[in-house]
Amino acid sequence: MTWEGVLADVPRFQRELPHVFFRRCPTRGCEPCLAVDEDEFEPNEDVPAVARSRGFTHGLPADDVSQMMENLRQQDPHADRDVLLRAITHSFEWDAFIDLSEI
Repeated sequence: MTWEGVLADVPRFQRELPHVFFRRCPTRGCEPCLAVDEDEFEPNEDVPAVARSRGFTHGLPADDVSQMMENLRQQDPHADRDVLLRAITHSFEWDAFIDLSEI
């Protein structure tokens, strides 16, 4: 799976596989990621074994990705995929929504 696949159908991931794990923040959309279900987690575990075994070390809830997309679309309804990937990276690194007026 890639980030492009997740972004193409965020509502399905929110329902079915609500956590997305990755090695590094997305820049092109073709970077691999892994969406997993709550059942994959052990108690008090941030990254489930199935994600760690594939080298994925970071994660975001699909709900957060959806909120990032909504915030971005409120600022620019025509934002392309590259801007969306940049917004996800910004949100992950800074724990804040991107402000398009500042880029």
